[in-house]
Amino acid sequence: MMAAEERIIFQPYVLKVDRKGIQRPEAVAPVVCRSVEDGKARADKITSGASTSFVGAHVVRLLVDEEAGDYADPEILAAVGIVPEIGE
Repeated sequence: MMAAEERIIFQPYVLKVDRKGIQRPEAVAPVVCRSVEDGKARADKITSGASTSFVGAHVVRLLVDEEAGDYADPEILAAVGIVPEIGE
């Protein structure tokens, strides 16, 4: 029986124009990070302007037990730039 494993996810966003012509942040491919620090370093690149590809990002901690199919509620560790409201 495996124990739950911590995963740190960097979820970047780009701006997309919806059908009404409104710009909204849209998630692109998430990145699994080596550590919380790695995730926050990636987020810092957005706030410092070093990353022009993304307009915002969430850094999220997940506890995952793949064997049991259990996924805990995500914990947002950082939100930078333009990100969607939680629940959008």
